[in-house]
Amino acid sequence: MERIRLKKISILSYNICYGQVPDRSDEVEQQLIITSDGKVAFSAFCFGEGFDHFTEGRKTDCTIGQEQAQSILQSIAALLQSPDMELKMDDGIWTVQAIAENGETFEKEGSLVDVFKEGISLSKYIRKRLPIEKLWLFGEQPEGEDNRDSAVTLDDFPKG
Repeated sequence: MERIRLKKISILSYNICYGQVPDRSDEVEQQLIITSDGKVAFSAFCFGEGFDHFTEGRKTDCTIGQEQAQSILQSIAALLQSPDMELKMDDGIWTVQAIAENGETFEKEGSLVDVFKEGISLSKYIRKRLPIEKLWLFGEQPEGEDNRDSAVTLDDFPKG
């Protein structure tokens, strides 16, 4: 199989699970765009007034090195060329759209659980290369030493 070279990716993660309705300030959607020249745009949306009425939360535009961008794009290219995954809707979904250097477009969707490429967590791989806090594009950020926000706060306790 010929290896594709990507020019741009767009990742949308929609994190609403079954159960309790999120608080107005809870992030329920994240969008990330990365181009081969290193431009990065990130937006997060909060539950706000509910479905179809999300409010804009965090927003970050930055630049990373071209080498870092190419590394992420090639990891995503490998994901796009992998066999389809079974979609289970208990965690939310992610969608990747990509444009290759030759103009070809790709799209893939999966359940919002971490994606592994050759035994490496793709979420962890991308998080280490981007200056963006609490990025959960392919699943929740695991607790532990790699979690930049692992301290227990009042937000960790049930409300009410």
